[in-house]
Amino acid sequence: MSQSRFFFGILIILIGISLLVDFPLLRFAFPLLIIWLGIKMIYSPAGKKSLTSSTENSENTISRVLIFSGIKQKALSDDFQKAELVVVFGGGELDLSQAKTKQKQVAIEVVAVFGGMKIIVPKDWHVQSEGMGILGAFDNKTELSGTKKTTAKVDGVAIFGGVEVVN
Repeated sequence: MSQSRFFFGILIILIGISLLVDFPLLRFAFPLLIIWLGIKMIYSPAGKKSLTSSTENSENTISRVLIFSGIKQKALSDDFQKAELVVVFGGGELDLSQAKTKQKQVAIEVVAVFGGMKIIVPKDWHVQSEGMGILGAFDNKTELSGTKKTTAKVDGVAIFGGVEVVN
């Protein structure tokens, strides 16, 4: 489980509990998000791009946190393994259509809060979508053509936002 997914999961749980016990945690949610972002920027490695994106890369693992920003990235990896994306008030597109993998299963985790993400997978990948939309959408619009070589397991949540998987 990624650090950002854990943080947002805890934040959502705390907001739910605060609504049950009539504590105004929503008043503290945005400052907590800003504090977490500052800590992440301080402790992330110097060469790692945490809030910026490039147009093409050959990374085997893609991990991005986008807050008030966007991404349009094409993966050209020879052994793609997984992607972890957190989008808050932003959006973009992750193009995996030219990515190759030696794995039988590829994991893609997406959290979209007030934002959207489009993920493009190769035509010979079978997509298992286990995402959930809360006042948003988590759509799998892929069609399998040819033989199934790889399974892409897409997990996540879209809260007031959307995630779309296409090929």
